[in-house]
Amino acid sequence: MIELLRKSVLATFYVLFIMACAGAQKTVDTTADSKSLAKYEQAKKEIRAGKYTQALKLLDEVLKKYPDFKDARIRKATVLHLTKDYTGAVSTYLHVIQSGQAFDPEVYFSLALLYQDMKLYGEAAAMLDSFLLQGVADTKRVMRAEELRMINRFRDNAVKHPVAYNPVKLSSNINTEYSEYTPSLSIDGKKLVFTRRVNGQEDLYISTMDKGEYGPALPISELNTHRNEGAHCLSADGSIIIFTGCDRSDSYGGCDLYYAVYENGGWSKAINMGKRVNTPAYESQPSLSADGRTLFFSSNRTGGYGMKDIWITHLDEDNRWSAPYNAGPMINTEGNDETPFIHADGSTLYFRSDGRLGMGDYDIYYSKWSDAGNSWSEAVNLGYPVNTEYSEGGLTVSADGQKAFFASDQAYDRNDVKANLDIYSFDMDASIRPIPATYVKGRVTDFSTGKALAATVQIVNLATGKTQYKTRTTAGGTFITGMALGYDYACYAEKDGYLFYSHHFTLSKSQNPEVFFELEIALVPIPPKKDTLLHTFEPVVLQNIFFESGQAVLLPASYTEIDRLAAMLMSHPELKITITGHTDNVGAAQDNLVLSEKRAKAVADALVERGILKERIQTEGKGESRPVATNDTPEGRQQNRRTEFRIRK
Repeated sequence: MIELLRKSVLATFYVLFIMACAGAQKTVDTTADSKSLAKYEQAKKEIRAGKYTQALKLLDEVLKKYPDFKDARIRKATVLHLTKDYTGAVSTYLHVIQSGQAFDPEVYFSLALLYQDMKLYGEAAAMLDSFLLQGVADTKRVMRAEELRMINRFRDNAVKHPVAYNPVKLSSNINTEYSEYTPSLSIDGKKLVFTRRVNGQEDLYISTMDKGEYGPALPISELNTHRNEGAHCLSADGSIIIFTGCDRSDSYGGCDLYYAVYENGGWSKAINMGKRVNTPAYESQPSLSADGRTLFFSSNRTGGYGMKDIWITHLDEDNRWSAPYNAGPMINTEGNDETPFIHADGSTLYFRSDGRLGMGDYDIYYSKWSDAGNSWSEAVNLGYPVNTEYSEGGLTVSADGQKAFFASDQAYDRNDVKANLDIYSFDMDASIRPIPATYVKGRVTDFSTGKALAATVQIVNLATGKTQYKTRTTAGGTFITGMALGYDYACYAEKDGYLFYSHHFTLSKSQNPEVFFELEIALVPIPPKKDTLLHTFEPVVLQNIFFESGQAVLLPASYTEIDRLAAMLMSHPELKITITGHTDNVGAAQDNLVLSEKRAKAVADALVERGILKERIQTEGKGESRPVATNDTPEGRQQNRRTEFRIRK
């Protein structure tokens, strides 16, 4: 209702603006008789009263007798524009321009507005060029013309270079005769949560994918109340939901952010996210990063750039949300910037804004985070026909970057007050996709007992050494998090009192993002000092130790792993380890044995450089004698070229 009212106000303003343009035309001397002049003045009154039929009749009577009466013809063009007789209006304006008589430059401006309404953006820009060439003295008018020219040039280019767009409405399992909107997904796409509005009441619903299609949606009864439950997001594993609740007894303002956890087969009680996140202002439209540790949301709190801005908060080491900070001027404008969605690639942010150059009221944009520049890129419009002259809502994009989900009333008459929103999906044009991402899910257990462990899991970009994702396992020891394609990653699982676990991922840009990874991680307990059963534990493979080919020179990507091993040894000064090097069977056996010994020593030397006493480290090389895979394939040989450590007495 608020949006409809806003559009109504804008429409009224636009009508008045067109009439003002017409009113700006300067009346010139005419040879018309007094009766015709009286009809002309009466027509002006009828226009101001909105009686366009009567006005047209009077103007046509005047023009029939005096066809060169420019002011009457301009007034007629204005009325034809207001009554949406666009063809007649264009013809009438062009008659004035081509008459050879002197006329007010505002005719060019008025014709530009008409072409803009007709979506003839190139012609509109050309008319504004003509207006600006007239040397108009009104500075504000010139600035407005320049602004409109820029808008129309942008729209003309967008329409001439459309992006692929094929929206498909989701099935009747999701869409009903009521409004459905604000879809959000788990990272694997198996869970879809959305809002349904029935008789003004907003509630949350959830659907689970079955055999490639979303099944019947069910209300989330534990969270739905007689109040409204609105914009929301799911954690990557679908176990946490953050949603907007308004006018609740425990709120800090009109609308706050709440969260709930799915456990033991149901959703927990909704909990207010606290006064660090929520304020007496409006907080809504949350989006959670793939690792669950960064939250984006929209708010009109003080300290922003405009009306609604996008804000960011992080989970600290104590699992408390930090004080939110503004996403900055590359994202936010003087207008409304809202519906943020942070993609699973960890760097692409989609949002909508009415404060930027675009196709209409609200357009959708994206911006990419740069670690190197520590900043967001300039926002990019998603283009036409994703964006139109109407207001576009927010997007949710699948992890692989192929498909977007959104809500629209496009199946209904735009003027139908009973029009409902439905949820659609479309294949993303290559030009507006995020970096494709896949995901890794796993379970962390105790090596000795098999019991689930609460552990920290981190994904580190080996090229930069930056922790890309950091998450914690659930009560059942499980985790899920995203990884953008095109990078090498180290995956670490860590818990106090246990040896760390490492895994390596090489994700090429050409890899199929639908292929995901599953890990069963058994953390080895660090034994007591007097433990006599150390030999029962398997060696820990250092999956992210790399050497120059055929040499014992460590590559820079190895330092992340070496730093972790050094930190563990620092935390447990009683531990002593043996580092063992292994090779594949390429080359002479004796050469491989020597190489494996040198590589083990290179790792030991790097640990000593980091403050570990030399006496705590032994090294050995086994050459090609202990393969763990076949040497007949490149993949097998890669597994056999490894560095391990084990605890020794």
